[in-house]
This record gives sequence, structure tokens and C-alpha cells, in this order.
Amino acid sequence: MVEFLPSKQAVAGSNPVSRSTKLSRATAFTARNVAQSRRTISAEPVSCQRKETELTTLSDALTAYYICARAEAKSPKTIEWISSSVGYFADFLGSDQDILLITGNDLRRFIIALQESHRYRKHPYAKPQKENLSPQSIETYARAVRAFFGYLYHEGLIEQNPMEKIKMPKVPKKVVPTFSEKEIEKLLAQPDKHTDRGFRDYALLLTFVDTGARLSEIANLRIDDVDLEQGYLKAMGKGSKERYIPFGQKVAKALLKYRLRHRPEPVGTDRFFPDHRRPCP
Repeated sequence: MVEFLPSKQAVAGSNPVSRSTKLSRATAFTARNVAQSRRTISAEPVSCQRKETELTTLSDALTAYYICARAEAKSPKTIEWISSSVGYFADFLGSDQDILLITGNDLRRFIIALQESHRYRKHPYAKPQKENLSPQSIETYARAVRAFFGYLYHEGLIEQNPMEKIKMPKVPKKVVPTFSEKEIEKLLAQPDKHTDRGFRDYALLLTFVDTGARLSEIANLRIDDVDLEQGYLKAMGKGSKERYIPFGQKVAKALLKYRLRHRPEPVGTDRFFPDHRRPCP
């Protein structure tokens, strides 16, 4: 599991550390360039071709990436992941570097600095921890920086990709622990099925365990996305890709009972699992 960046799939609780400057500069760097990008968008049309957009600094490159990625309707999480990681990389370099002077060795030194960094250091909310950043988090940051330069190169915004031959740090392959049958039964026994909210939680958990779908996919299901007769869910997955997920008879029975007896009639939403704590807008 990757520590969430800001966002991660964002690398949560694992801000990297620069050599001599504070991490807040990275956030300021990203925010400043995002704001600049928005002003540029509203001021005049922007081309993603090098002929019309000459890049000189890393901040120019980040602005160009932000504009082009939004124009191509890339996932907001992907844009945030790339922008945040490049912001941390810029902070590590110490100044707004000339884009043509950045080399693969800069990324290698960045990776080494991350390997020596501690989790949650300079984090605005969490307390620092003694443990170093996980290999997954380090690889996530480094991969984002490499993807950023690869994007600039393929779009013709830079003539050479200095990160093309940089190998990513190895991530240990670990066996993901699974629940035993008794643990699943204990989990499903937690909600109070005699209440509307409790039965909603039970139906949601049962669907989650049975289908293996992402929690966000289940939470965002609409009424028309649940086909009880055919036994499948229509979910919107990563990258805005729609997919069909089958479920079993036990789930079908629980979903039907929830819809008929326990689901409230919210106003202004067609979510299959609405929030029971407060009226929907």
C-alpha cells in the first residue's frame, strides 16, 4: 500500500525532506505555479507545442504540464500527484532551476535524500516518526518526477529526457495479508442490522467483501448502477473507466432488503448508499 501523496493515492504522512530548505516551499512552489497556470488559461489560449511555448525553468515546465494535462482531461488525482512530487523535487534542488541543466543525477540524489528522510517530518498535522519513508513512498515520488519529464519530452516541450535511463528504486514484494473466514464473520457482525444506518453499513461491507471492488466505487454507486436481477454493479473505476462487477445471491438479497426497507428517500441525490447522518442536499 502506497503512502498517500496529498492526495495518493498521495503519499499520506510521508513528506520528503530537502537538503536545506523547508518543505513548505514545495507546497508554495506548486500552489504558485498552479495559480499562474490558471491566470494563463484565463488570459490567452495556450499551446502544448514547443514552437509556441519555450520553457526555461522548472516552474515554467510545471505550469505547462498543468495546463496541458487539464486540457487533455487527465485525472485530477494524477495531476495533483505529479505536481506535488515535482514541487518536492524543486524544493530539494533549492531554487527554480533551469530546466536544461537538470540531470538524471539530480533525481538520483533526490532518491537518496528520501531514503534518509523520516515519515511525517514537517507534516502540518501528524507528528514526526522515527521510521524512514517506506520504499513504496520513495518509488512513488521518483516515478512521478520521471513521468513528468517523460511527458514534457513526448509533448515536444523539451528536446531531451534526462530521466529516461534512470532506474526506479526497488520495492520489496510483500504478501498482502488476508482476512480469515472468522475475521470476516466478526467484521460483518459489527453493524447493528436493526437500524437503517447499521443495515446500510452491513450491506456496504458485504458488497465490499464479496466483489473486491474499490471502496470509492461502492460508495459512489447510483441507483441505476445496481442491477439486482442480473447480479452486477456498474462502477466507475480509476481513470474514469466504467466496468461491470458481478455479485452473489447473498449480496443481492442484502441490497434488495436495504433498498426496500432501510434506504431513506434523500432529496437531491440518487446515490445507492446515501449518508444516513444528515439529510442530503
